[in-house]
Amino acid sequence: MPSVLQDAYIAKLTQMDLLESACVHESGPIGGASKDDTLKHFAKRFTASVGRVQYTMLGDDNAFSAVSGELLTSFSSGHVALLDIPCGTGAMACALIANLIVLRESSLLPKLPLHISICAGDYSTHALEIYEDMIGNLASIAKTQGITLSLSTMEWDASNPEHMQRLVDTWFASGLEANEHVVVVTDFSGALKDSNLSQAFNVCFGELLSRLYKKHVLVVWIEPSSTKDGDRILQKVVGWFKTSFSWFGASHQTADARPSALFNNKHVLNDQSFRSGVCLEMFQRWWRKT
Repeated sequence: MPSVLQDAYIAKLTQMDLLESACVHESGPIGGASKDDTLKHFAKRFTASVGRVQYTMLGDDNAFSAVSGELLTSFSSGHVALLDIPCGTGAMACALIANLIVLRESSLLPKLPLHISICAGDYSTHALEIYEDMIGNLASIAKTQGITLSLSTMEWDASNPEHMQRLVDTWFASGLEANEHVVVVTDFSGALKDSNLSQAFNVCFGELLSRLYKKHVLVVWIEPSSTKDGDRILQKVVGWFKTSFSWFGASHQTADARPSALFNNKHVLNDQSFRSGVCLEMFQRWWRKT
């Protein structure tokens, strides 16, 4: 975890009296709507979620080179409208922004003007409050590297089509001048084991994708690979795209080629390493007016 994000995370843990609890790594909690579920996930699993995104962006693995290249290119300059679902307490967006800061500080990426308008949706209002604080803590440092941020958050029920429409309306409104739209879905396989939620979300996700037809858009879906749930949901996602949204291009054609890796993730509070895993799917739609 980049030091700029580590500092923000430790400060928030300390403020919420969660520092001692967070020192012990624990697998399992997937979050939830309640305050207790949210705080437990923030304390126990934030580091793991950040690690998956960081590996996706920077991991020394050829299987991830395509998605890494697309993300770093997309977030190099201009105005990018980012949709973060389900956003939780902000691990994905924080990891993305913190690593962009580090790469620019190290002159590995040029400091071209970049504005990221973030629209974040989650079922937990408690998670959204933490998300806003975490992004706020990174905003001033990001600005020193030529990155400006704007943020809209919304309580979002993944099974509710009206919620999805309102979320997309907000996302589009916040990114009216965006030259590119990026959707990142992370760590959703645990919740989508519920078949009723999975079926309902399929409909809602279709509503989202149907509104992206005339957009320059990148969709990345990141899951843990340590259980079969991640691969299982990603296979469903591929099916959704092939069946109804073939105008999106996929990053590969077979499940065997799906980027997947196990790696050592360093705990930010006790210097111990734990095994973590990541697998993903990427889809692109480059649309041009004729």
